[in-house]
Amino acid sequence: MRPKRIGGVNPAIQLIMAVFLLVVGILMITAPESFIRWLFLIVSVGMAAFGFMSLISAVFGKNGTRLGSLISGILYIVISIVILTQKDFFQAAVSRIFSLLALVQAVTNLISGFLLYNDKVSGYIRKFFWGIVAFGFSVLLFFDPLGHIRAVELISGIYLIVFAVSMALECIDSFLETDYANKKVKPKISLALPIVFAAFIPSRALKYINDKLESGQMEKAKFSKPEDSYGKLEIFIHLKQGLIEGFGHCDFCFDGTVYSYGCYDQHSQKMGGFISGGTASLTKREPYIEHCMSYEEKMLVGFSLELGRDDYMNLKREIDRMLKQTEVWESDLQIAEKEGRPAEEQKKCNDPASELYRASGASFVKFIDGQYKTYFALGSNCVMFTYDIMKNAGLDSLAFSGAITPGTYMAHLQDLYEMKNTIVTDMHVYLSLIHISEPTRQAEIS
Repeated sequence: MRPKRIGGVNPAIQLIMAVFLLVVGILMITAPESFIRWLFLIVSVGMAAFGFMSLISAVFGKNGTRLGSLISGILYIVISIVILTQKDFFQAAVSRIFSLLALVQAVTNLISGFLLYNDKVSGYIRKFFWGIVAFGFSVLLFFDPLGHIRAVELISGIYLIVFAVSMALECIDSFLETDYANKKVKPKISLALPIVFAAFIPSRALKYINDKLESGQMEKAKFSKPEDSYGKLEIFIHLKQGLIEGFGHCDFCFDGTVYSYGCYDQHSQKMGGFISGGTASLTKREPYIEHCMSYEEKMLVGFSLELGRDDYMNLKREIDRMLKQTEVWESDLQIAEKEGRPAEEQKKCNDPASELYRASGASFVKFIDGQYKTYFALGSNCVMFTYDIMKNAGLDSLAFSGAITPGTYMAHLQDLYEMKNTIVTDMHVYLSLIHISEPTRQAEIS
């Protein structure tokens, strides 16, 4: 029996949610004024109901909770009145939120375009174009939010309809158990969650796993080697608490070697590591997972994929093609060893690349050409590296539309896993520090 989705919901409930979102999307396009009026009324009435229940609790409740209930009740009622009487204020606030999201997208595209232009890589014109468009849209929404509220309604409605249809089709596929492992059956393109929601999927998954551990529903896990099956591929999503770490990391293991792209070159980092020379580590699977769990204190969610001979060879060729754009790069510790520096000086080499090399004997490469010559946290990053390799190798079912982040990739891989008849065959969570001498095993989601 397969483990359940991490923090997921039943497919039947998902189908109901899809229908609800479809109706909302249609109303946003066809009758936005009526829909917004009723939405504000329902929310306002709901807040008022919560307020009156809190006031009743303040009158008849226990002495120790009366003051808190009284304050909550008054606050709920005040918010209810504000929502009902200040509709324009809240609509303008929503428009300005869209404006800020568009501004983030604009800055991301413009920086990506500049980096591609600087690295002499094609695609920078498209990045510049969409960056300018997003910036213009952001300015219009910010300075005239109510004048362009219709654009927000149309975009929201269209997105909800497309997302609802995508969700419904995935649910139907889950019920019918469509055989996507069969090459003759083409997978449907999946639409990702909005980036503002998807970015927090890794941190929510981490909380879900921690809650399971605390309640005793999941045992702390060791890890095991991949099954000895031809063409095994595993994609890892890294989970860790923290502001930056909470957004996750992504890499993959192929033929027993983990390929992890990132900003290992600390000497070329700018903007706190958001921009850096593009580097990748090549590490044996077992010591890599051990290092991530013990030294980096991470949890890893691993998705195992079974490849046919053609997919295996295509992926191997794509990795070889990508590596041809690189040259050998060495961490500070490797350089110190090569130069014969004293052991005490070598111990001072504690940057991430040196620590990974010390723990696993990893090798490193640095990109000297192509899209990944420069690492950019919001563009050419770890998940884009994995995504591009899989897509260019012809693994069509791993492709989806929308923002590509560790969170959206994790959600898509879970969707494929739940469809049952795809190349995603297993999902495991790697949690605890391992000891080579002990029997090892994986934790399943219960």
